[in-house]
Amino acid sequence: AMQDGGLPLKGEGTVHVSDTDGSDLLKTFEKDEVFSKFLEEGRVGARQSFDTVAYTSNAIRTSNIDTSLQKLTRGVSDLNKEINSQVFSHHEELLDQASKIKELEAILNVISAGVGGLEESVDKLHGAITVPFQLLQERTRHQASVLLACGLLRRTIRFLYLVKKLKIHLQGGSRELTKAALCLSELRVLRDEHEGEDLSGIQAVDQEIPFLERSWDDVMSAAARMLSQGMETLNQSEVAHALQVFHNLGALKKRVELTMHAITDRLAKAIRASLNQNALAQELRGSGGPDLTHIAGSAGAAWRAALWSRLERLLDTLHSCCVQARHMHRVLAKIRDPATHHLLLEEVQAKGSEPLPTVVWRSMCKQLSEQLASVSRATPMVESTLVAEYPKLRRYYMDLLRRTNTHLDTPQQDANEQQMLLGTIANFETAYLNRSLSRLSELVNSLFPAAHGHSAVPPSPEQVVSLAKAIWAEVDTARGDQDLMAAVSRSVSKAMTMFLIKIEGMISSDHDAYQLRPGTASTPTSSTPHGTLPPTAAAGVPVLSPSLQHNMALFNALVHLHASISSQLNTHAHTHDFPESARTSIGQALTTIESLSNQIIMPLFGIVTKQCEGSLMGLFNVDWNPTAPNPSSACMTQLQQHVHTLYSGVICRLTPTPTLTRHTHALVRRIMVVFVRLAALVRPLTEDMRLKLAGDMAQLELALAPLIPEGLKELGAAYRHLRAFRSFIFRSEPVSDIPGIPEVRVLLPSVVMHHMISSRAPEDLLLPHKQMNWTPAQYSEWIDRHGEQDVWGLLRTCLDSYAQKVNMRGEKEFHEAYPVLQALGPALFSNWK
Repeated sequence: AMQDGGLPLKGEGTVHVSDTDGSDLLKTFEKDEVFSKFLEEGRVGARQSFDTVAYTSNAIRTSNIDTSLQKLTRGVSDLNKEINSQVFSHHEELLDQASKIKELEAILNVISAGVGGLEESVDKLHGAITVPFQLLQERTRHQASVLLACGLLRRTIRFLYLVKKLKIHLQGGSRELTKAALCLSELRVLRDEHEGEDLSGIQAVDQEIPFLERSWDDVMSAAARMLSQGMETLNQSEVAHALQVFHNLGALKKRVELTMHAITDRLAKAIRASLNQNALAQELRGSGGPDLTHIAGSAGAAWRAALWSRLERLLDTLHSCCVQARHMHRVLAKIRDPATHHLLLEEVQAKGSEPLPTVVWRSMCKQLSEQLASVSRATPMVESTLVAEYPKLRRYYMDLLRRTNTHLDTPQQDANEQQMLLGTIANFETAYLNRSLSRLSELVNSLFPAAHGHSAVPPSPEQVVSLAKAIWAEVDTARGDQDLMAAVSRSVSKAMTMFLIKIEGMISSDHDAYQLRPGTASTPTSSTPHGTLPPTAAAGVPVLSPSLQHNMALFNALVHLHASISSQLNTHAHTHDFPESARTSIGQALTTIESLSNQIIMPLFGIVTKQCEGSLMGLFNVDWNPTAPNPSSACMTQLQQHVHTLYSGVICRLTPTPTLTRHTHALVRRIMVVFVRLAALVRPLTEDMRLKLAGDMAQLELALAPLIPEGLKELGAAYRHLRAFRSFIFRSEPVSDIPGIPEVRVLLPSVVMHHMISSRAPEDLLLPHKQMNWTPAQYSEWIDRHGEQDVWGLLRTCLDSYAQKVNMRGEKEFHEAYPVLQALGPALFSNWK
């Protein structure tokens, strides 16, 4: 009560002193130094209980005993008084608490009795459950033992049965090897631990274990021999049988991996043995090459033959190994597990991984590439031989690909595998192509000797032919391999381009390079390779400037190269071993040659064309007097001189070529067209003028004939127009009948209309060039720039102008040619295309 500060309250199980009652006394005790020590024991968190002995010893030592005793007596007295006061003030509550304690004791007695009954019931229930449980547990253990014994007995019986079957299958030899493997696999499963128990310790089983171990080894060995034999002979039946045995034994994946490793090891050993730098160097020393870089004569040939023999044997080994890998893959892709019906290949090869042949192929290419690089660095003679005879090396490789391709399920070789294999000799191919281009470049440079810092002498035809033979020899070395031929063709095209660049740099473009000057008169040669010259063409041998002769030599060089290469290309272009890409590369270079040759002669023919046109303009200055001493016009004589100068000075000295023929035909056509166009404008056209025009046309044909050895008829429409106009000028039918004559349907509409106006129309019906105040040359140029339809527009203007003049004069009718021309013009020009 002294510690809690009050008596127990009503309704609580413990006595509490009210905080308001006796609080002053407690506060006084707490403040007092002596009494506060008695209150520490009851405080919350007190470190230790009140020690009476320690307190008494301390009081004796520090103060008077009597004084301390009196003080304690007064304190006890005060405390008793306070307790009495508290009991008195809380008397009713204390009594009430005492009565409730009795009720609680009664309830506690009832609960104690119930607990005792419950304990008795639990004891009875424990007895009813425990006994059956123990009995059931014992019988369950007994049943588990029985079941285990039955399982062991069944497995033992099955084990012994399979042992008996195994002995029978083993007696059957290789035919029963698959069944024996199944038995061994099942026996191993039965013998191994099953649910914590195995068959060890059973006498009937243990005495068969040595036999099973021997049988397992025997079956594995027999299957391995069968697999090895099947791989060597590529016998699918044997390989399939052996793989099925390994599958039944659960060792398929491991055995396939071992087989693939054996193949790759065989490849690596064969590559190292064939391309061993020490062995090659030893052979090289034995062949008389102390510096290991060069061997001359028969010793070098023998050493190279030995090297190729080594490579041939190596490629045979590579082919054998790759075929075995493909054979293994093919068999695995055909056999299925009898239980799951899954392919055995799915068990060996993970989904998404590379096929087994590709793995072997990749390993082979890697080994081959590394060994070739190593032996090339160590023995330069090997590298020199393989580069110099790269086409042969590539043929060996392509033969390996072809032979390997015959063992594919699909006829198409994998492009990646071909790329990997050819990648092993890519360095040799690059070096070979560089050497090929270098040889051709040196030959091209030798054709253009430098003089004073630049080449001044064009190559001779013999030199150009030698270059063409060298070019085609490079192409011939690659025959049979389309890819290599395409690459060589690109190098050949570069060499031809280099030749063209040098030729182009030598072309003269000064004024003298395109000028033709006739020589002194002399008796002409009666015949030439291109035709026969007329007597009127006797103008002497033309004088050619050095620049023109230089350009002509360059043209002939281009033509000889083009002809030589084109001849070979046309001979071989349609064969199956000549690829389209090679034809394209060489064809592009030939097109460039043709373009450059055209560039050389085109300005010359352009100048000659203008000279001939200028001569034809003399038709309007001809003396048409029939008593003139010269039967042909002066302009025609001048034209013949130009043609003879071109023919004898240029064409006879140029090598015939389609480009030259094309320009010659174009020149002759142009002369004929301009002559007919201008002759139709000659006015007035008397009978004597007609005869002289006919003579000029005959002289024109005679002058132009040597330029066209195959005949002027090959010129087509231009020659037909010339012949038709010759007949047309002598037509004497009435004007109204002119539209129906045959020549009108042959000639150009403008020629017909011009000649009608010149020969049949009145003087005041002007020709278009007179109406427009143009010269004949200006009018001819205008016709070239426009067309026949536009000519009709000018002719219509001329007809309208004539009609106005007649109306202004007050005449009642037009000239008889006017209505014919008005009707004929639309009919001719509307049908002209």
